[in-house]
Amino acid sequence: LRASAKSQGASNDDALMQISKDIEEMRQEHRVEIRLLKKEHATTKTKARLIRKERDELAEAYEMERSSNNDLETSLEELMGLLQAERTMHGEKVKELRAVKKKYNNLRRKRIPTEAAHSASLASLERAD
Repeated sequence: LRASAKSQGASNDDALMQISKDIEEMRQEHRVEIRLLKKEHATTKTKARLIRKERDELAEAYEMERSSNNDLETSLEELMGLLQAERTMHGEKVKELRAVKKKYNNLRRKRIPTEAAHSASLASLERAD
């Protein structure tokens, strides 16, 4: 019996040793998996940080672009106002010049030609003598 008990004890010891080795292998595999998962987590975290940074930069660029567009729109509106005021001023000057031209043409038609006026004044001087 003792021999069978010893052989059972030896086989139990072998089984326990095998289980202990299996457990140690599993621990080692888990350590490797944990290291890989930590590396993957760090990589994912870095990618997320870069994406957040890019998003913030895009939002800032969008705000700058929108601000620039608003400034440009305001400048264009001011330029339009100035051009319309200048157009109105030139329109009024054109009206004034047309009125002056019309008066000049009317006076030109009414006046006596210079040669005829000169002849008439000479004739009136001769009569007076």
